[in-house]
Amino acid sequence: VQNEMFVYGNFYMESINWHEGLRGNSTLAHPDSVIFCGSGIQRFTVNTQYPHGQLFHGDYHGISNIRFTVRPGSTLYLDDTTQVGYGGSIGTFTLPSGATLISGHAGGLNGSILPYTDKGEPPDMLAPSFSTGANYAFNSNSAQVTGVYLPSSVNNLTINNGHGVTSSGSVQVNGTLALTSGKLTTGANVVTI
Repeated sequence: VQNEMFVYGNFYMESINWHEGLRGNSTLAHPDSVIFCGSGIQRFTVNTQYPHGQLFHGDYHGISNIRFTVRPGSTLYLDDTTQVGYGGSIGTFTLPSGATLISGHAGGLNGSILPYTDKGEPPDMLAPSFSTGANYAFNSNSAQVTGVYLPSSVNNLTINNGHGVTSSGSVQVNGTLALTSGKLTTGANVVTI
């Protein structure tokens, strides 16, 4: 049986172990899901014994075999200390067309969304899915990079970081490029509007 947790507001996780899904029975045929589907900005905050609030696979604390999804029309904000990991052979993170992800991590999307490895072993899970029709924003208390997870084509791109954001690759913005605060440094990369 697949278990689904629909999150309509902020989601705060204290040190927890979802090592085998939400109820310990996540399987390839019936993966468990955490679905962010609220209106307004939803904050996902993790508080664990590990540095940077990261949830590690193994060692009794972590998440694996969970499918994280942000529904179209919803906005998920991951601050500078929260890193959403996903892992196991069926764990994923999906940002579909029409959804928005705000990264507060200095490493950008690659710092906010991490594949798990079990005690240093290579990842054995699916890559995160970031739609070219989704919206991406960067807002941190320190300088950021976008991260190579940022698709080469996006709907809207927002820079709201007084410390600045450096593009990790070329990107085409098909909707709005909003430079709310700070500058976007492209270096050898190109931003096409």
